[in-house]
Amino acid sequence: MDFLANARHLYSQESHENFFVGWPVKPAFEIVQQHFENTQNIFATEGDEVIGFISIFTDEALFAFIPLLEVREDFQGKGIGSQLVAKMCEHLGQLYAIDLACDPELAPFYEKAGFFPGTAMHLRNRSAL
Repeated sequence: MDFLANARHLYSQESHENFFVGWPVKPAFEIVQQHFENTQNIFATEGDEVIGFISIFTDEALFAFIPLLEVREDFQGKGIGSQLVAKMCEHLGQLYAIDLACDPELAPFYEKAGFFPGTAMHLRNRSAL
């Protein structure tokens, strides 16, 4: 397995079909591509196949926000998500804050990576997907 920064060219329409499992509405491939263009990303690959990715928005001075961490369902439970989080945190260096929002059932995963619970507010426009 390899980890490649900003290799969005590897994320194809075909690979897109294996991600966003469990989402109420799967984002369109074109929207995900646009997301990759506007974020920093690390992709987990096996051969030329994307098996996971993490994205981040950052001001590169104080703050970063992780909007997406996805691992293909058939690769989940193998530590890939944990490795992606660790590599992104390492990449971000000494920023003051790295924040994310997640569903309650995912909180234990992020707590193992050193994140702690906080308060977040959300607004979702599912028709944008």
